[in-house]
Amino acid sequence: KGGGWQDKLKVVIDANNVNKVSGRGSTSYKTREKRERMLFQMFTTLHADLNYNIEDPKNLKVKHVDALVKYWVDEGLAPATLENKISALRILCEWLNKSNMVKSMKEYAPSMKRTYAAQRDKSWSGNGVEFWQVWDQIYAKSKTAGMQLLFIGAFGARLDEAVSFKPLICSHEHYIDLFDTKGGRHRTVPIDTEFKRVVIETLKQFVMTYPGARAKGHIGRPDKSLKQNDKHLQNLLSRCGISKKESGVTVHGLRAEFVIDELERRG
Repeated sequence: KGGGWQDKLKVVIDANNVNKVSGRGSTSYKTREKRERMLFQMFTTLHADLNYNIEDPKNLKVKHVDALVKYWVDEGLAPATLENKISALRILCEWLNKSNMVKSMKEYAPSMKRTYAAQRDKSWSGNGVEFWQVWDQIYAKSKTAGMQLLFIGAFGARLDEAVSFKPLICSHEHYIDLFDTKGGRHRTVPIDTEFKRVVIETLKQFVMTYPGARAKGHIGRPDKSLKQNDKHLQNLLSRCGISKKESGVTVHGLRAEFVIDELERRG
């Protein structure tokens, strides 16, 4: 009868998969394709291996989620693979307005040793953290910290690069200059998407209008040192749950996100 659960799952995926969970920006084709494949595999497992006859994704319950994760743990999946599957499942539940059904990996598999720590997905989205939700909280608390976080997300900048970035001086037509990097080196990052262009224009406007910012030129708090700006952003992120202990990610994970997105975009 029209494919049953397959058709209904496809409708849910098609209605949500293009946009990021926050509703701002779109996911890459490869990310959408991978996520769709994973979700269909999950429901196939529920039917064929776990004997749950779910005809509509909207009927997904905690017992189904718990059974799926237990099945994956018992299969002996690598930690990074397990985390990716849990993340995809969490995103589906958010689409279904059932976000609280999926727990953290630590709760599901507390004894799992991360022997593949180097392979672990450190990105925010890979751990179920939505950038724009965090950004809204940060910007509400501090406009300068919001601008720094926006810059990190758009260009994969390090924290010290973000607090010291001078958009009026260091941005050019097709690239930006980054200084104060690890090892004191200079590097350039291309402005090769419309989103990056919009971010640069936003940062320029901010520096020109925020009290005291134009004299210093950078996007940090003009009355504080670069080190204090660095600490200020880290403290705000921690208060918003961005820490290895609370959410499994740090601000460095945004750089991992940037690398993943760039690799997927460039194919």
